[in-house]
Order: sequence, then structure tokens, then C-alpha cells
Amino acid sequence: GANGLYKGAAACLMRDIPFGAIYFPAYAACMDYFVNREGSMGASSSNILLSGTLAAVPASLVPNPMDLVKTRIQVANRPGEEVYSGIGDCIRKIHQNEGPAAFFKGSFPRVARIAPQFGLSLVAYEKVSQLIGFRGIAPPTNAPVNPRDYRTAFSNPSSGIESKAIDAESLIENIGLFKPPR
Repeated sequence: GANGLYKGAAACLMRDIPFGAIYFPAYAACMDYFVNREGSMGASSSNILLSGTLAAVPASLVPNPMDLVKTRIQVANRPGEEVYSGIGDCIRKIHQNEGPAAFFKGSFPRVARIAPQFGLSLVAYEKVSQLIGFRGIAPPTNAPVNPRDYRTAFSNPSSGIESKAIDAESLIENIGLFKPPR
């Protein structure tokens, strides 16, 4: 019912927030390594694919226990199956009845599916971003920030925040979502 949906949504958040907190900084670190290592010519598709795939391994493995909890809460129970009253109850019962290793059931198939999926997704994202005119897209805001980014953002208004706002406004206009009054 609706209560199970709410509990499942809460479990999704408890899985997806750690995923993002691990994935995007790991992706930025991998890209930094591959792009800046000696002899590299920049952010090639293979660098993006490898970085996105490698970053997704720990990002999908670490929150696997919450993915298991989410699945157990959302699945309709058959007669004789364990019934869970919430996230805490589910965690407690899995630990008591199946042991700590149970929280990593299904982790290999999950990593094997998610890692290449996110690698390919980032290649598509980066290439589409280039195609539609995003210039020099920085990693997401929770990724490590280089001190030179602060200087770029705040020292010269024509190349910093103001130009990014103009770029975003132009993109939104170009795809027809918003026409600002002139």
C-alpha cells in the first residue's frame, strides 16, 4: 500500500544519496587522473567511459545494503515470507535471521549492471553537452573543487558566474523552454 511505497521511497533515498556522494567525486578524481596523467590529450570518450565505469563500482557496492532493504520492503509478500514494518525492522530482521553478509546479496550483479550503465551514461552526457554547446562543464558541485575555480568564478565577471548564467539562459532559450522578455 501507500505505507510500503513511502518506506520504499525512504530506502531509495538512503541508497541513492550515498551513491551520488561517492560517484561524482570518484568520477571527478578518475577524470583528473586519466586526463592529467602524462601524455594524455584530454577528455576522450574512452577516458570518460573508464572514469564513469570505475567510479560506479564503489558507488554501487557501498549502498548495496540499502538496495537490498528497499527491495525487501517493496516486494509483495507471499504467505510464509518475512513481513517488515519499516526500514529499521527490515535491517534488524535481515541481520538476525541471515547475518551481516546477507546485506551484500546481489552486489556482484548490481555492480556488473550499474558500472557500465553509468560509464555509458557519462559518455552520452559529456558528448551531448559538447554537441549542444556547453563549454567547459565542471564536475558536479559535490566534486572536489580546485582553488583556481574560485578565482575564475569571482575575479572576472565576463568569464565567471555571469557568463555561466548567460550560457544557461541561452541553452534554455535554444531548446524552447523559456523565452525571457527582452
